[in-house]
Amino acid sequence: MSHINKEQKNQTLEDLLGLNVPADRIVIGAVDANPKAVQSTLAPVNWKKYAVAGATDTALLTEQQVELVENVQKSESVDKETNSKYVDIIATVLAAEKHNDAIKECLLALESALQYNNTVAASVLTDSAMNKLCSAFTYLMGIVSSINSPTPEGAEADPAFAKKDSTRSLIIRLAGFVCGVSAVCDRESLSEETKEAKEKLCKVFLEFVIATFASVSKDHVDEEESLLVMHALSMFLRCKENRMTALHKDVLKILSRLFDLCATNAVQFEYLLLLCIWLFSFVPEAAPLFRVKQYNLVTELAHSLNTYDSEKVIRVVVAIVQNLIKHPALTEELISCGAIRKLNLLNQRVFKDKDISETLKVVIDVLNANYDVLTSFDLYVKELASGVLRRGPRHTDDFWKENVRAFEFEDFKYLKELIALLASADAETVCVACGDIGAFAVFYPNGRKIVAQFHGKEKVMALMVSENAEVVDAALSACSRLLIQNWEKVEKK
Repeated sequence: MSHINKEQKNQTLEDLLGLNVPADRIVIGAVDANPKAVQSTLAPVNWKKYAVAGATDTALLTEQQVELVENVQKSESVDKETNSKYVDIIATVLAAEKHNDAIKECLLALESALQYNNTVAASVLTDSAMNKLCSAFTYLMGIVSSINSPTPEGAEADPAFAKKDSTRSLIIRLAGFVCGVSAVCDRESLSEETKEAKEKLCKVFLEFVIATFASVSKDHVDEEESLLVMHALSMFLRCKENRMTALHKDVLKILSRLFDLCATNAVQFEYLLLLCIWLFSFVPEAAPLFRVKQYNLVTELAHSLNTYDSEKVIRVVVAIVQNLIKHPALTEELISCGAIRKLNLLNQRVFKDKDISETLKVVIDVLNANYDVLTSFDLYVKELASGVLRRGPRHTDDFWKENVRAFEFEDFKYLKELIALLASADAETVCVACGDIGAFAVFYPNGRKIVAQFHGKEKVMALMVSENAEVVDAALSACSRLLIQNWEKVEKK
C-alpha cells in the first residue's frame, strides 16, 4: 500500500503524482529515497554467471557491470549516473531471464532503484533500459494474464505467478508503473523501437486490468486482487496518453461499476478508485462521460461527499469536484444532485489537512455563484424554447417552489409548451417534461386541474405504455403526483 511521507502531507494531489511539478513523491511500500541493498528471503542472484559466455552465446554482462551491481547492492546510496547504469543492467537481465527466482530478485532490485517515483525513473531510465523493461514486462504480463491457461511457450509453470504470490504482485505493480513513467519522460526522446515496445506493454497491461474488473461482481470480489490491480492502474494513468487509451477502452465505465464494492473493500481501495477517476477528470474528452446515466458518476461522487470519513479519500473526492466544475454541464448536474448542501455539511468538519478546507471553500463559492444563474426562470424559458430538456437544477422541486407562479404568463403559455414536449422523440426530454408537469401539479394551487384542462394528464398517462422503460418510470411518477391530492403528506410519510 502506498503512503505519503510526513513532510509531504501538505502537498497537493498534483504534487504527489508529479503532474504539475518537477517531481512526484509517492512512495510505495516504504521504499527509501535512495536505492539500498535488496532485502530478500531468496538466495541472491549470482550476477557473475551472466558475465560468462555460453557455448554459442556471448556473455550477457561484462565483469565491470557485475562489479557495479554488487557495489550498488552493498551501498547505502548511489548517485544518479550509477543508478542509471544499475537499472539498465537489471533491465538487461530481466529481459533475458526465464527462471522465476532470478526474475523476482531482479524485480525487487528494480523496485528499490525506481522507488515508484516518476522523477527518479525519468532521470535514470535510458531509451535502451526502457525498451528492455517494456519487452520484459510484456512477456511477464502475458504469463500473469494466462495463468489459468496452458503455459506460454518458453515459460516455466510455477506457483510464483499465481494469485497472492509476491512475484506476481511485483510484476503487476511495476508493469503499471513502467507504463506510466512517460508522465514526466519526454516521449519524443524515445526511439521508434522503444515507443512500439511501450505500446505493446500498455496494450497487454490494459487488457489485463479490463479482464480483472470485468469479472468482478458483488457476489465475487477478490479484495486483495482488486486492490493490487487498482493500485497498478493508478500508476498507469499518470500518463495522459494512457488515460486517452483507457478512455477509448471504456475503463471509466468499468470503474463506475466498482463504487458498489467500496463497502466491502478497505479505505485504500476507495482511495485508489477515486484517484483513478480523478486522473480521468483532467481529460476534457472524459467530461461528457461523467454525465452519462449508465456511468452515474456525478451522482456517485455527490453521494460520496458525506459517505467517507478518511481525510485522504475526502481530499480526492473534493479534488474531482474541483475539476468537474470547470465544465458548465457538470456544474449544473452537481447542483441538481444536491452537492452544495453536502459540501456545506462537509465544510463544518475540522480537517487536519488544511488543503481540504481551502479547496472546499473554492468549490462551494463556484457552485453558489452558479446556482442563481442556473436556476433562473429565464434560462428555463430558453431551454423550453429549444425543445430539448436535460436534467439539472431547473428541474427540481426547489426550482418549482420558487418559480411556479411565473407559469401564469399569457394563460400558462410555458405549461402548454411543456406539455407539447411530451410528444418529443428525445427520451430524456420526455422524462424531464413528465417530472416538471408533476411538480407544477403539486406546487401550483389547483395545478392538477389546470394540467388536466390542457390535456397534460391524459398525455402523461398515455406514456405509461411506452417502449422506453425510463419514460414509463417518469410517467408513473408524474401520474402519482397528478392523482394524489395530499402529496405533501405522502412525501412526509
